[in-house]
Amino acid sequence: MRSLLLPVLGLLAACMPPPPPPRPLVVDNVPYGANRQAARAWHLAHGWCVRRTWPTTDEFERCDPRPQANPTIQPIFTIIRYDASGGSVSYALFTPVQFLDPDRGARLHWWESKTNPDHEFVDPASGLLTGLASRGRAISQPSYPPEEEQWRLFDALAAELDKRCGKRAWAEDRGWGAIWHTKASEIGLFIASNGHWIIETHELELQPAVTAH
Repeated sequence: MRSLLLPVLGLLAACMPPPPPPRPLVVDNVPYGANRQAARAWHLAHGWCVRRTWPTTDEFERCDPRPQANPTIQPIFTIIRYDASGGSVSYALFTPVQFLDPDRGARLHWWESKTNPDHEFVDPASGLLTGLASRGRAISQPSYPPEEEQWRLFDALAAELDKRCGKRAWAEDRGWGAIWHTKASEIGLFIASNGHWIIETHELELQPAVTAH
């Protein structure tokens, strides 16, 4: 019986599609400790533009000379903070949610429509703040689950973090956010307070918790 099963199992394995490649994380491309010049060089060489800078922070926006098919889709952007020695210590990546019906996305009446997606994480005067995962966890969210497009993107991004980091250290019951711990860092994934971005944070050192505003 076993001799008959082996060819069948082999045939099934041959017919199955290969597993998807790992999703690269921001820390794969710009590892912790990368100096500011190296971080800028990588982004500029891979289709990113410098958007804003502060004494200890750089913000990069995905720039594409081709016109977008849907002009309502906002660009992806990344914010990196450096320590006193100039090495990168924390990252916040903002991936826009693409709503199937842009008008429905614009009608998310439970959000402050003019709220910047980074306002819990960035001080306009000094750049990326510390304690990113705690700040994401403190975002005030509705009492009902996310929209379909939001949770689909959230789950797609979370899959790689689950695979690499294992069990979630914290997860919001309705699906608005999650946190993972590694030996050296704290990682967060959150739906932005304006509902139109998924924010992925990576921070080298665990920071003191902050309270919600």
